[in-house]
Amino acid sequence: MIKFLFWNIGEASIIELLSMVSKEREIDVLLLAESTLDPNDITIALNSESVDPYYYSENFVCEKVHMFSKFKHTLVKNVGEDSRTVIKQIDAPVFGSFLLVITHFPSKMGYSDVSQSIAATRLYELIKDAEFRTANDKTVLVGDLNMNPFESGVVAAGALHAVMTRTIASKARRTVLGEDYAMFYNPMWRLMGDETRGPPGTIYYSSSEHVNYFWNLFDQVLLRPSIMERFSESNLEIVTKIGTTSLVTSSGLPDKSNISDHLPLYFVLE
Repeated sequence: MIKFLFWNIGEASIIELLSMVSKEREIDVLLLAESTLDPNDITIALNSESVDPYYYSENFVCEKVHMFSKFKHTLVKNVGEDSRTVIKQIDAPVFGSFLLVITHFPSKMGYSDVSQSIAATRLYELIKDAEFRTANDKTVLVGDLNMNPFESGVVAAGALHAVMTRTIASKARRTVLGEDYAMFYNPMWRLMGDETRGPPGTIYYSSSEHVNYFWNLFDQVLLRPSIMERFSESNLEIVTKIGTTSLVTSSGLPDKSNISDHLPLYFVLE
């Protein structure tokens, strides 16, 4: 079993919370976006609370995301990278080898929906190239996509091509206009709306525009069909509390004043 936590911490100085949640949930792979903290300080803090040591996996180009894990450096290799994404091949003992794509997409504050969709096609090509070169399609994509599960950049065949059910994803590929596209399974749909365990999204934003979703599910995990059976649906969770510290306000919204405007995403591969 491998336990993951992804969190866009929004430049917050919350090393103690990171250390606490890693210990509390026995996190094996901690993934951060928008962190301005010194990776060495984070590693030291994590190891002060852990029996098994954490290692920082350096990126060559990407400064948007960071990975700390209990996998030794010899078990992790960078196999793809650009300014916003890094792809790591992890040769996990017992579990087996898989690709972990960690990304932080451009924000809607500066990118239109069309621009985000075009960026998603670039990410699709980066992933496809890494899968071809490693002969490994057991791919897990996690990050702040700055898009909801229903947006074109996530669902379009030439973009991330992430579908909402295991049954559809099990078909693995789909042909559009004579071209073949691999699929991702997107389990995040089940966390949207009131009838969910926890908040109906990972980030809240209210505007005076005619179209306003209020809650958004920008932080997501997507899985290739070849690894989706290892994904634990029951353990997928948007985290709202670490120890005695609430990550949400009394109104149930992310506490962006004291912690982050994003809530962490927890998931497990079995």
